[in-house]
Amino acid sequence: MEKTLIESNQKALFSRGIIVVVVIFTIIMVNSIDGLYESNLRLDAAEAKYEADKHDWVFFDGSLTSVSNDKQQIEKYESEIGKYTIAVVVMIPLTLISILAFVYSFKSSIVVTDKRVYGVSTFGRRVDIPIQAISSAENGMIGCINIVAFSKKISFVALENNNEVCKVIWDLISEKDKQSNNKIVDVIQEDKNGLDIDDLRKYKSLLDDGIISQEEFEVKKQQILRL
Repeated sequence: MEKTLIESNQKALFSRGIIVVVVIFTIIMVNSIDGLYESNLRLDAAEAKYEADKHDWVFFDGSLTSVSNDKQQIEKYESEIGKYTIAVVVMIPLTLISILAFVYSFKSSIVVTDKRVYGVSTFGRRVDIPIQAISSAENGMIGCINIVAFSKKISFVALENNNEVCKVIWDLISEKDKQSNNKIVDVIQEDKNGLDIDDLRKYKSLLDDGIISQEEFEVKKQQILRL
């Protein structure tokens, strides 16, 4: 009967924190794009007013103060556009990265039994890994566990008690390797014993037939027993 040894879910603080980051970055990005759009509209209007006031000043003795004020407004809006452009350039990749991080780590969880490891890994993928297929496990940053199985790395993100989970997996891997080594030793010993018996029978037959002496037989016997 399968026995559950340990299980872990994603840290609540991590999942909530990353959602907050996504929301904040998205709001800043949207406001920056909106500000950039509005500043461009205001700049177009200020440039049109500047051209009109300059025309009036040249041909109809208009106010030079109005022209000067128009130029100041244009410079102001150009400065705003520069700031909003920088904000947009910075916030778009940050927002995309935060969204990717959210999707990457979404509802990660792990359950370890005496026969397998299963749960939800990166990008919400459900996995079910037999203990026999696991070659290694290690702790990563922010509560991650990285398991190597089937020649692939499988990650579980931001787990609550990743150190304890990883230790249980290490113990299972160690026990699996120990059992495997014992089986190999048993097989080798069986083959070795079979070889010893065959060789001993062969040399005993040669001794009985008078082909080799008792001394020669004893030498071969000692050599075989040392194998």
